[in-house]
Amino acid sequence: VADALAPTEKDLYRLGVLSHVSALDLLNALAGSVIENYRKESEDLVAAVEQLPIALQVAGHLLREERHSLDVAGLLRDLQNPNTYGRLELPVDVELPSERTIFGLFKKSTDVLPNDARKCFAYLGPYAPKPARFNSFALAAQWKKIAIDPRQIAKLLIARGLLEPVGKDIYWLHALLKAH
Repeated sequence: VADALAPTEKDLYRLGVLSHVSALDLLNALAGSVIENYRKESEDLVAAVEQLPIALQVAGHLLREERHSLDVAGLLRDLQNPNTYGRLELPVDVELPSERTIFGLFKKSTDVLPNDARKCFAYLGPYAPKPARFNSFALAAQWKKIAIDPRQIAKLLIARGLLEPVGKDIYWLHALLKAH
């Protein structure tokens, strides 16, 4: 359906950054009660990632899934501390003012994954970023030496906001996450 609606590059709609209010709404929808308890820190986090939807998606999923061991204040402290992740190797073509914060967030999100899921995510790197689409057969072939059940790994990556389902058995990887 998406390909029929936007058959050429000029037909695509590029979602820019969200308004501050919309960004907070998105973070709240994804992380719920975590955000309610840390309103000021949530606003600071939204500002730190410059209302970028993909960063908010990853942050919201990370906070929801790690709610027992991670809070907004702790995540924000980690992201603002340049020593937390050491030297991040950033892609050359990324020109966001907050790129260190955004890629730090992505690194934090992948660091808390189980080892096999982290390896599987890394194996998605060879896919072309525009668009990085693939089905479960491709995942199974790519992950056959790591994962017993590729669908479980895909579900985990989706739950963490690192992989997005875009159709029946079709997945998509955002270009910034591919760069990570």
